Amino acid sequence: VGVPLHLAAVAALLLAPQTAWAGILNFGGALPMALMYMALLLLWDEAEGVMPSLRERLRAVGRMALTNYLLQS
Repeated sequence: VGVPLHLAAVAALLLAPQTAWAGILNFGGALPMALMYMALLLLWDEAEGVMPSLRERLRAVGRMALTNYLLQS
């Protein structure tokens, strides 16, 4: 759903740059794309044996980001 909405936003921007349709379509496509990326990351995280070293490094980065957020709050 997200990719066709983004393509429609590009077409709307090229055809009528002064209207707000491009922004509306782009905004509408952003949420499905973000949910798709999140779902793919969650599926990859639950998969056993698929790049375990990279997965552990990304988990460490996430823990550090959370720690930094909590310490600065």
